[in-house]
Amino acid sequence: AEWTRLFVSNFGGVPCKPYQSVFQNNTLMGAPAWDTEKFYELFSLEVPRGEMPDHISLQLDFLTFLLEVLKNPSLSPEEVEFIKATIKEFFYRHVLWILELAKCVERNTSLTPLKILMKELINYFENKKMEF
Repeated sequence: AEWTRLFVSNFGGVPCKPYQSVFQNNTLMGAPAWDTEKFYELFSLEVPRGEMPDHISLQLDFLTFLLEVLKNPSLSPEEVEFIKATIKEFFYRHVLWILELAKCVERNTSLTPLKILMKELINYFENKKMEF
C-alpha cells in the first residue's frame, strides 16, 4: 500500500513519481526523458512499450548494463574509455536525481524502515558522487 501511495496512485496526488522529468521539469516526458533515450540508442537499446525512458528502474537498468559491458575482456582500450565516459556522464545527468526522489520518499513515508533505507540511499549516492 505504501509503495502505491508514494509512486503510483494516491488520493490528492502521488508525492514521489519515479520519473526524472517530473522532478526536474514538473512534467512527464520532458527533456530528461528524451536525453535518457538518446543514451539508450547509443547502444541500440529500446524503451519497453508502455514505459517512459526516465523511469528510475530503466535508468538503473541501463547503468547496470553499462557496468556489465565494461567487464567484457575483449573491449579495446578506446571502447573501455568510451564506456567509462558514458557511465560518468549518464550518472551525473540521469542518476543523481535519485537523491531528490529518495528525499521525497523520506519526507512522505511514515514507515521507519523506509525512512532508514532512504537515508542510506542518500548517503550512498552522495559518496558515489565523490568517486566520479
